[in-house]
Amino acid sequence: MKKEELAPHVKDITRALGNKVSEEEIEQELLEAVEKFDMRLSQAKRTILKKHGGKAQDLRTWIKEKLSEIREGDTELELLCRVVYASRKQISGKGGESKEIISGILGDGTTTRPFTSWRTTDVKLNVGDVVRLKNAYVTDWRGEPQINIGDYTEIEKAESSDLPSYSGGSTPSEPVEKKMADIQGGERNLSLTGKIITVNRRTTVKEGTEKTFFYGLMADETATVPFTAWKDFSLNKGDVIRVEGAYATIWREKPQINMSERCSVQVLDEEMETVPPRFDTAEAIDSSIKDVGKSGVRVNVTGRILAIEEREIKGEDGIKKMKNGIISDGTGKMSFTAWSDFPYKAGDAVDIKGARVRYWRNKAQLNIDDNSQVSSATKELPTIEELEQPSVMDIDTIFRLSGVLDVSVTGVVMDVKNGSGLIDRCPTCRKVLQEGVCSTHGEVEGVPDMRVKCVLDDGTGTMNVILNRYLTEEVLGMSMKEAMKIAMEKRNFSIIQKEVENRLLVRTVNIRGDVVLDDYGLSSYAREISFPKIDVEEEARKFLEEVEA
Repeated sequence: MKKEELAPHVKDITRALGNKVSEEEIEQELLEAVEKFDMRLSQAKRTILKKHGGKAQDLRTWIKEKLSEIREGDTELELLCRVVYASRKQISGKGGESKEIISGILGDGTTTRPFTSWRTTDVKLNVGDVVRLKNAYVTDWRGEPQINIGDYTEIEKAESSDLPSYSGGSTPSEPVEKKMADIQGGERNLSLTGKIITVNRRTTVKEGTEKTFFYGLMADETATVPFTAWKDFSLNKGDVIRVEGAYATIWREKPQINMSERCSVQVLDEEMETVPPRFDTAEAIDSSIKDVGKSGVRVNVTGRILAIEEREIKGEDGIKKMKNGIISDGTGKMSFTAWSDFPYKAGDAVDIKGARVRYWRNKAQLNIDDNSQVSSATKELPTIEELEQPSVMDIDTIFRLSGVLDVSVTGVVMDVKNGSGLIDRCPTCRKVLQEGVCSTHGEVEGVPDMRVKCVLDDGTGTMNVILNRYLTEEVLGMSMKEAMKIAMEKRNFSIIQKEVENRLLVRTVNIRGDVVLDDYGLSSYAREISFPKIDVEEEARKFLEEVEA
């Protein structure tokens, strides 16, 4: 994305933060989030706002998108579209009460998408109207992006001439037959015949509900295209299938086939010659571990394996083995997953070519699949003992990297949060109980535990730090059993949190652990805590030098 395209959003974030942060700094952070970490623009804006203490509701510049480009989770969108179809209907709301909504189809010059308006009293949408929606958001509906008009969505009537009619009308009544090479993204009701090159199963949890989908590569004699199936069609590697009713989207600037619940999929009893796999390891980009997140979809790395373990995943197609591990080259550490044959062990140095870059909690990971090549490394690398030492970074650098594995940070504890000290956990899911109640399992007999939740500031930024029971015992200088005895004698369990505050607040500490970036900002799950000795005279001298400079 070009700087000029981001400029209004840079100004929007700066204004929402009360001009406390410069436009130059916001521009750099926004560019890195969008280009380096592949964040959607709406997610990037929210993440930067949270980092600097802002609120998403203060944003006023909406993100202009074509309908073929929208994805589930997009927010603050501005869409120019034509009403293809609209109708009012009643649905059952919370508590079983009836609620009126407006649903239908919107189209622009690229594709059509379903929509739902959750408010109806002030909304008039007639077939043929051209409207501009501001602050719309996108959810999933049967495996397809759905536009939502909420209480804070603005609806403006536009001129018909502002938008060309969608060349395909609404969803074509007759299937459109296409070869893989002819798919451009935005098409609907596609008929395709192709061979499954790879297929993977994935389950996610959203708002407490599990959702399973399948993804992989599909090819014919013209091209290989990624696909996502939002229903279990019992697809297997090597199957030649006939798909009716698919639709195409754009993902990372390339077409992607989508098979929703409404698709018809038939396995054919025939062979098919396909083009060679679309990926050649020669296309991968050489990268250090530290820079993997900004190097591309496929990378070549050299590193030493620090840890590795084998796991078994039980699926509907049986038990599948995989290996998880940590690799380092001296610039940083990164987790990896190997799905194919991987005979290497901890301590081995390896060359990995064509590893796929995946993201979890905005952090890049290596995925070694059938398209990757792994061999013993010939390059000189530090020893495993040297590589096992933590990286030393400031908080701002960690934020720009969207989190780091095994990092050492030194800062001052500025806040100890409620919920520190003695707590009770659910015996089933380990969630912290609130007055004896688990948010998932209701009223339960709690299991005692201890923790600390605090905020660390190093002058470049802040991050949340979580200390487990054993580190909390180390900080307090007493066991959990001793802490519980004191609390019961005083008949006051909050006394332990007060003691944590006395021992940590405004003290300089060193934290070692993994740091992740999520909706709550940076969070460190500490493995070690120490209290470095401060040379007061030396620190004072440095401070005076900075002031004089």
